Amino acid sequence: MPRECRPLKDAQGGVVGFACGPGARTRQPCRWCGKPSTKLCDWPLPKGTCDAPMCEGHATQIGRNLDHCPEHATADRQAEKLPGGQLPG
Repeated sequence: MPRECRPLKDAQGGVVGFACGPGARTRQPCRWCGKPSTKLCDWPLPKGTCDAPMCEGHATQIGRNLDHCPEHATADRQAEKLPGGQLPG
């Protein structure tokens, strides 16, 4: 099996090392600002989760190891204002 490698970069974009192995892949940038993503949105969808890539600054932690993207964090806040905290149909 071929080994894939990807560069590891610091906050300034400088390469500080490499990660190699089967399945090593490049992280997608944050959908909102383009910085390196560190989280994926955990908003539930009919088949899985949103999985939008986000940086720390654009993630809203909603639980232990659970984060929502800006769009779904807004939906959470709107649901809190509705009777029973339910999202509109």
